[in-house]
Amino acid sequence: CNDTYRRLFQLPAEFDTGEPIPLQLLNFCEEDREALCRDIAEHIHKEESFQHICRIKNKETGLPQSVLMKVECSPSDGGETLWYISAYDVTAWAESENQLNSVLNSLDGGIAVYQIGADGNMKTLMCTDGLPAMHGYTRREYETWVEDDAFNIVYPEDRGRLSKELLCLLYTSPS
Repeated sequence: CNDTYRRLFQLPAEFDTGEPIPLQLLNFCEEDREALCRDIAEHIHKEESFQHICRIKNKETGLPQSVLMKVECSPSDGGETLWYISAYDVTAWAESENQLNSVLNSLDGGIAVYQIGADGNMKTLMCTDGLPAMHGYTRREYETWVEDDAFNIVYPEDRGRLSKELLCLLYTSPS
């Protein structure tokens, strides 16, 4: 825990850096603290590094700040896993992203960004509000529907053909 970390989370100067920091002390917005705890629980058992953006409430202004938490794991020589947590104030970036999302979500239709895995599954990295609306779903329903594979939005009889065409495009297009 250094001065920058202490300032970001508004921790007292005399804070004992040798002790674990209780999440309640870090002023996370309640729903973000719960989501961060779920992420920690999910990744800690797999010993995976992860990133999570959450909001903390600034004690002085009362306004939320966006914080990127990078949690990295590394095996030690003794066979145990060491966890490193870095925190970055990304408030300005988050505000810019919110403005961009506002513009994108005002467009007719839907926009999405996908990642196709080696297993052929397609993961939704980002989508505008118009995409779930086109399918007659709320955002939450849509995200649940495509959580395992975004190909779930494609008619089953068309999935094989579309998958082949996408993979062909990926492997034959210049980078």
